[in-house]
Amino acid sequence: MFFLASCSDPAVTQQVVTPADKIQPEGIVQEFLTDFQEAPMQLSGYLSPNLQKTTPVEKYKQLLPVNGMIEGFAVQSASRSGNEALVTVAIKAGGVESLIMFNLVKAKQNWYIDSIAKAP
Repeated sequence: MFFLASCSDPAVTQQVVTPADKIQPEGIVQEFLTDFQEAPMQLSGYLSPNLQKTTPVEKYKQLLPVNGMIEGFAVQSASRSGNEALVTVAIKAGGVESLIMFNLVKAKQNWYIDSIAKAP
């Protein structure tokens, strides 16, 4: 949690800002991919309620359609339409590069991954 306060005016009250409120869809995907390697069983905070409901925790490692360890990734594109977003990421895993599409939905001011698939 971040606290914002002005140093020049002591009368300013502190305002609490939840970090996730400011994270854009591509940031959510980048954080998901980083945590995917380090803590795959703790990914539920990135997933929409629908995806959480249909994917048991022990299957989280299978959400990403790649084989092997992630060697690198880069966001290729990101677009938004209302409460939905599409982020396409190039991922190198197991020596193979793949384009992966992340569909996200916005709920309660935060973005959540709703589905993950290889780009056609």
